[in-house]
Amino acid sequence: SVGVDKTPAAADADADATTSTTANGAEGNHKGNKRSKTTDDGAQKRQQKQGGGRRHHQGQDPSLKFVRNPQGAPIVQAARRYFATKAFDVPPHVTNTNTNTTTTSSKQKFRVYLDETEGWRTVCKLAVRRDPSNHDQVIIGLFQPQSHEIVSVPDCRAHHPSINAAVKCLTTICNKVGVVPYDEKTGAGYLRYVALTVERGSGKIQLTLVWNSAPYHEGENTSDDHDDDVGKIMLEKLIREIRRAASCGVDGDGKRKRRRGRKKKGEGDDGGDDDNDGNNSNRSEPTKTESTPAAPQFRLHSLWVHYNSTWRHSNAIFDVAAPASSWRHVCGPEYVEETLCLSGQSSPIALRFPPNVFRQANIDAFTGIVSAIRSRLERYNKERDRGDNSDDEDGNTGTSSPSASCLELYGGVGTIGLNVADLVSSLTSSDENPNNAACFLG
Repeated sequence: SVGVDKTPAAADADADATTSTTANGAEGNHKGNKRSKTTDDGAQKRQQKQGGGRRHHQGQDPSLKFVRNPQGAPIVQAARRYFATKAFDVPPHVTNTNTNTTTTSSKQKFRVYLDETEGWRTVCKLAVRRDPSNHDQVIIGLFQPQSHEIVSVPDCRAHHPSINAAVKCLTTICNKVGVVPYDEKTGAGYLRYVALTVERGSGKIQLTLVWNSAPYHEGENTSDDHDDDVGKIMLEKLIREIRRAASCGVDGDGKRKRRRGRKKKGEGDDGGDDDNDGNNSNRSEPTKTESTPAAPQFRLHSLWVHYNSTWRHSNAIFDVAAPASSWRHVCGPEYVEETLCLSGQSSPIALRFPPNVFRQANIDAFTGIVSAIRSRLERYNKERDRGDNSDDEDGNTGTSSPSASCLELYGGVGTIGLNVADLVSSLTSSDENPNNAACFLG
């Protein structure tokens, strides 16, 4: 996202850049510029150590590419080139208070506003692939730019700490359950991607498993397709383990705390279905002992499954054309609720984000952009009122006209529109995603 003077234009940040911008800040003031090269080298060494020095772990985390110089990111350079050819509507007027003179500049200077470069990303979609060095293990991470070579990012500096904790936990769980990751060459495998969204107030994770299958039938395993039965059993085991890791207490020595009382028949550790999935003959995982280390915990907000069996050459993470049945809500609230801290707003607007709608990856910085839009609308309304209340040529005093109307294109869940609704006479929000409509209903 980039800003020009006090009227910033929002743009979705490049996935390979850690640039984040706000409408407040000094030009060229980058908190990360003072970081030494040793810091970046240390992050790479930690990645290599965690991966045992394997080739796929040695690749640099793509989010580190521009961490020392965010203004060198491609999205920023493209914005500079674009605005260099444009003339702005209102040239800045500079007043010299000593001489009481006003000069007009012929061209405004393009400004980039920089914010935090670590821990800012609260939304991400990560690929799940087989470990090239150990085909029995999975990797959850990012692709290198312009390639599908995966890089494990358990400690990504751009990601919110809750995302990093969840990635570590999911990797452990997938390897324990024996999840078969997606294979882009053959189209086989099950777990394609994981999508993670942070609820900023609590740090909890809204987790979506993107599963390479059509939706399974509820109930017993009655499918004639053996692969469907295998995939369904694997998915249910994965869901159980995620819910256990996110809800059960873990002692300091890694042992799970015992539950008081006897377990009811048919009740799993998460209070849900029994481990046998209704079919004891399909149970293949070994019995967990008290000394088995538990997966590292993370805080789960909600769990979803998105069934996406699109063609193997498709790069789409979510199948936007799929019917509603392709989304399965497993547990937790149906949406993450967020509010923006905006001055001058009588009461915060609750924004609702289910996993199948767009949310800004850096919502903290985007708050600054919305704040700048509100300031511009407030100034516009005041200027309009002054003009309407002035006397006309016949000496008649005008009356105040209604505030401006707002037409919001690509409106999403109303992140901008709903937060300026108190400053406009009407709001029309448009977006092609049918899942957005429910987010406007109170």
